[in-house]
Amino acid sequence: EVYESEEYVYLVMEYLSGGELFDYIVDQEYLDEKKTARIFEQILQSVLYCHKNAICHRDLKPENYMFDSKDEGANLKLIDFGLSTNYYRINQLGEGKYLRMSTKAGTAYFMAPEVLAEDYSGSC
Repeated sequence: EVYESEEYVYLVMEYLSGGELFDYIVDQEYLDEKKTARIFEQILQSVLYCHKNAICHRDLKPENYMFDSKDEGANLKLIDFGLSTNYYRINQLGEGKYLRMSTKAGTAYFMAPEVLAEDYSGSC
């Protein structure tokens, strides 16, 4: 939600108290298959949601996933859309077009080879 006053703009966002996925992984001695499958499913669902809306996040990594609480079975949320881009454009005639991207964006250790090659689409 967004609220404005004469001097300020206020952004109201969801509070995620569960911490980063990265820290969760580091703190665990091991992750059993059931927990890992749930985490992976939520990661894939977040990417699918972005792609259905023609958004390329461009910085997927464990540090950009947070749990909404510390409870067992907490949900993962994808955060930090600062490097994201919309890869679908509509021209003046109302025709839509998927774009190829060429900007190296994201954290090097987690970049897809296509991003490093500076030629990728939203499926990357």
